[in-house]
Amino acid sequence: MSIELDLQLAVESEQGLPSAEDFQRWLNKTIVPFQKEAELTIRIVDEQESHQSIMSTVVKISRRMYCHFHSRPLQASR
Repeated sequence: MSIELDLQLAVESEQGLPSAEDFQRWLNKTIVPFQKEAELTIRIVDEQESHQSIMSTVVKISRRMYCHFHSRPLQASR
């Protein structure tokens, strides 16, 4: 029974954040009953990186939707 945690703290201050032990304890109680072995990455970021990540995802989704919906000619309904 092993959950390998890769905890990435990309913030200026760790004040107020749970410790690595807290995260590991949480994983052991929530994941282990369903998945005995796993690897998990938790990345805690600052507001700027969070915003950039969200915007990057929105752009990718928008482009994909545009390409999906506009890549073929529209057909008139009868």
